Amino acid sequence: MTFLKKHKNDILLILAVLILAGGFWLYSSFAMDKGGEAVISVDGKELCRLPLGVDTTYTIGEGEHFNSLVISGGEAWMADASCPDHICVNSGKVSLEGQSIVCLPNKTIVSIVGGEDSGLDGVAG
Repeated sequence: MTFLKKHKNDILLILAVLILAGGFWLYSSFAMDKGGEAVISVDGKELCRLPLGVDTTYTIGEGEHFNSLVISGGEAWMADASCPDHICVNSGKVSLEGQSIVCLPNKTIVSIVGGEDSGLDGVAG
């Protein structure tokens, strides 16, 4: 019982941080819109836009420097890449507006844009 008395404030602080983190996670999960397109850019130049609603596999680049992008079920992810670290492959699936996959060695960025209209505007009056 003395442990709880000694560390009461520590426990309360940990609980407050966990509650705040959970609140931020819930907000980000429900406030972000589903994306409509995957915008593929290589070396800062837009290469193409692919709809998330159409299942496809798209190879970005060729030869020694390539990325294999898969779009299925409204989500996009890198299935394979020629880069040595494979951070882009391990970054997981993206589907929400504003999310992206980045492959620095191949200078490739896949960004999710243009989701459903949430009915909210950016101006409060």
